[in-house]
Amino acid sequence: MTKIFFALLFVCMTTLVHAQNDPKAKVILDNVSKKVKALKSLKANFSITITGAKGAKPQTKKGTVNMKGDKYFINLSGQEIYCDTKTI
Repeated sequence: MTKIFFALLFVCMTTLVHAQNDPKAKVILDNVSKKVKALKSLKANFSITITGAKGAKPQTKKGTVNMKGDKYFINLSGQEIYCDTKTI
């Protein structure tokens, strides 16, 4: 389920700009948000591909995210990002 959730979340995040003008996209984003808020905690593995200028080799980075309530911890290729609701 977490893979499906993260795939949906990523798609929703990349279309966020379009969601401002698209009522269907807003409905999708609202539904994903409800499902995430209903979970007690969430852990997911993900990968992100970064593309640059023409001819540049795309970079793929892998990471994990752990969420519980408003707190989260992300580990992305050794970079750690966390939020304990007071400090990010």
